[in-house]
This record gives sequence, structure tokens and C-alpha cells, in this order.
Amino acid sequence: MKIGRNDPCPCGSGKKYKKCCMSPAARASEELKDLIADQEFNSLEELQAVANHHFTQRNQKPMDDFCGLSPEQMHHVLNLPFDSPDIIFFPDSVRTPSTAPLQRLFELLVNAIGEDGLKATAKGNLPQRFCRESAQDFWGNEEYQERTKFGGINKEDDFVEMNVARIVFEIAGFITKRKGKFYLTKKLRDLREKNPLAIYPSLFRIYASKFNWAYWDRYEDAHFIQQSFAYSLYLLHLFGGKQRSSSFYEDKFLKAFPAVLGEFQEARYQTPEESFRHCFTNRVICRFTQLLGLAEIEKIPTDRPYHFETRLKALPLLNEVVKFPLSSASTRTIL
Repeated sequence: MKIGRNDPCPCGSGKKYKKCCMSPAARASEELKDLIADQEFNSLEELQAVANHHFTQRNQKPMDDFCGLSPEQMHHVLNLPFDSPDIIFFPDSVRTPSTAPLQRLFELLVNAIGEDGLKATAKGNLPQRFCRESAQDFWGNEEYQERTKFGGINKEDDFVEMNVARIVFEIAGFITKRKGKFYLTKKLRDLREKNPLAIYPSLFRIYASKFNWAYWDRYEDAHFIQQSFAYSLYLLHLFGGKQRSSSFYEDKFLKAFPAVLGEFQEARYQTPEESFRHCFTNRVICRFTQLLGLAEIEKIPTDRPYHFETRLKALPLLNEVVKFPLSSASTRTIL
């Protein structure tokens, strides 16, 4: 059945076909026309068999734009990241206790809740005293002083990392709130007793696929950036062995998905591409990879006031959290 211009794109990006993969599909059709131009067919079935073989080969062929992945593999990375173990695999536990910032936040909150629970505010948030003390513990004295220079920690929202973490923990079913108090759930107690090394992978899955990354910034919704989290991890897996700038990963992502710019509007002081780059660096690099402990981030001052170059390098935890059991031959030329 022919895909209409305004139909959802079959790649799963959520965008209209005309704004996503129509051009590559058109190129594939032109290749097919050239292939059959000088051939004679005895039946429509014979022609269809040639066409099917052509498109199957094309879908299974590694692409430079996808850094060695084929369109078929990319489909699984984008749409079935947790259900495609031959392409990408997320272990249910990590071999060593996680030192990721999200895990540290988890321990701070779990210890504060304890056996007796932690009293919530009238609005149902974490109490001020806990937020202040845990922020100082999490950030350290120097960063705490810098961050509170123009305003202290007066409510949960002022400690944004803990605010995000608390939401993730609730979505995971690890903490609950009843009768004005936060409590640890039976699900968490059982997991801590039977397989504590499975806690971090559970939090990882929730943050990657359930928590809305747009929650803590003011950019466009741009959900495709989150949907493609596994491809961003694939890029970090390939190139994270040495420190590189965030723009390197932005370029790789744009090369694979140029249509993502359609999710950003022209702003007064920013083009859609500039908005994308800032959004990608914030959501993927400064938050996702850093909060989950997958990369070490360094911000280097530039000649422009209040402007930094963001650089990152993969941390060992990345290779524990995600595996890419792909043939090395498919990526050898990329590396």
C-alpha cells in the first residue's frame, strides 16, 4: 500500500512522511527503476520478487549516515531498543555498584525515607530541610555556594536534580506517598534484598523511556531526541573513547536525522538548527549521559561571555549498561 504524503512516517519518528523519509524512499525507487529498466519480466509476480529483493538488500545494507547501522537495524534501535538483543542489549543488572549521580540521589532519598517515612510538604513535595541538606551533600560545598548565590534551596523545585529523580523513582514504583508521607515500596524492598544491582538498570529504563526529558527545559517538545536515546548511546559507544566536543555528536545526529530540525521553530535569536544543538547538548549530554553516569562532562570557557564548549568522554559504566552485539565489520570503516 502506498504511503501518503501526510501519513505517519513508517520509521516511527512520529513526523509526517513528507517531512521525514520521503526523499530516501524516492531515491530507492529511482534505484529500482534503473535496475529493471533493461530487464524483461514474464509476470507481475516476477517483477515484484525483484523489487522485494532490491528493497530487502537496501534495508540491510550498512549506511554511512547511520554510522554503520542499516535502515533495518536503525528501525529496531529507534522503536524497539529494549526488545532487539541481537542489535542492542541492556543487561538487567550491572556488575559493580553504580556511582552515577542518579544512583547517588536515589541513596540520599532512600536513606532519608528509611523505615519511618519522610513527611511531605502541604503540596506533596519533599521537605525543605531534606532538599537543602541533600543538595549540599550532592553538589559539595563549593558548587552549593555557587548555585545558591542568588537564592537558596527553599523548595524541591530549587534542587532540580532531586526533583527529577523523585519523579523517576515514583514512576519506577520505588517510592510512594500516602497520608502525607513518602515511603519505600515493597517492590523496592524486595529488589534491594534479592538483586540490588538491578536497581540502576531499572532507573535507567525509566529515565530513558518513561520520564519526559522536556520536563526540565524550555525547548520545543522535540520528542524524537528522546526516542532516539539508543542511537545517541550507540554514537557514544563508537566515539566516546576519547574526549570530543558536543558539536561532534550533534553533527552525527543531524547527519542521520536531518528532518529533526522540523521539530524546532525559527526563534528571534536562534535558527532551528541552533535550537536543536542547544537542546541536544542539554538533554542528551548534560543531563542524560551525565545524570546516568555514562559520560564525563567538561565545560570549557570560550571567548564569548557566559559561553562554554561542552566536551565529553564515555565512562566505564556505559559498557555495563548497554551492549551492541553488532558485527565489527559493519563499523570498521566508521572507526
